[in-house]
Amino acid sequence: RPEVFSKASVAGSLPRAMRRAIFERELLPVWSNRLLTEITPNDLRTHCAAIVDRGAPATAIHVRDIVKQIYNFGILHGEKVANPADEVGPSSIATFVPKDRALSPAEIRVLFRVIENVPTLPTIRLGMRFFLLSMVRKSELQDAVWDEVDFENAVWTIPKERMKRSKAHNVYLSHQMLDILIALKTCAGNSRYLLPSRYDADAPMSRATFNRVTYSVVTIRRETRAYSGGDGIVDLLVGFPVPGQEFMEAWIGNVIDPCQDISEPCMGIDIVQARGDDQGIHGGGALSATIGPGEQPGFPAQGDAAQGAFCCIV
Repeated sequence: RPEVFSKASVAGSLPRAMRRAIFERELLPVWSNRLLTEITPNDLRTHCAAIVDRGAPATAIHVRDIVKQIYNFGILHGEKVANPADEVGPSSIATFVPKDRALSPAEIRVLFRVIENVPTLPTIRLGMRFFLLSMVRKSELQDAVWDEVDFENAVWTIPKERMKRSKAHNVYLSHQMLDILIALKTCAGNSRYLLPSRYDADAPMSRATFNRVTYSVVTIRRETRAYSGGDGIVDLLVGFPVPGQEFMEAWIGNVIDPCQDISEPCMGIDIVQARGDDQGIHGGGALSATIGPGEQPGFPAQGDAAQGAFCCIV
């Protein structure tokens, strides 16, 4: 009965809104006109299998759990029915393997190159670079605020409230990472976030942004390989047209050159370059005006060893 579904579906460990959305999208259209006694374990198994086939195994597991709780609710309130979910174990619907996939140095090199050809905001490109250089989780970067960044000591401290293991974590900033942060700070204006939302400076960037950019990188990479007919990274250096760009840049040498410009023409900021042990800022734009000619920032010549090694391989 719909009223039993409606009352029981809001309970459980999932957020109420998420559980309600799954219930209304996956269960009501299928079984709203059926009695509890008319739904069999095979019906539930078949329905979950259809959800898995469309590429949503996690949703299928939640559907099974919601049905189980709906029947438990009905039985608790006097309904004389068997719970079909008791005969449909979660492992019979889908199993999940822990993710242990890591990007290889070659794949990181590809990402750094192709990201320049993705039609997105310059700040998002910088955020993607910083994400790879810092080796943090996406949420840790997307929720980062400027109060956590110590430019003087070149360290970003992520508070324990935002760490998976509830322990504060220090990210020691390389020269490249500091350059990116200076550019992001210039673009962020008065926002407290390193990567504020495009539409609301008081909110962080959308959780899906980095995912969309990554998918675009993969698409461009695959299409470039299709044009060139090869498999090596050198394929990225040929001048075949790609979506949104007239030609792929022919980059030669290291991807992360110590003197590579990180600015974008449309950002209206100066070029930031590494000069030996110090950071130099030149030009006559917003960044020079903000920092001033006599306030060129100096940072330690030696950074964290792990960060340094990571920067070298890319």
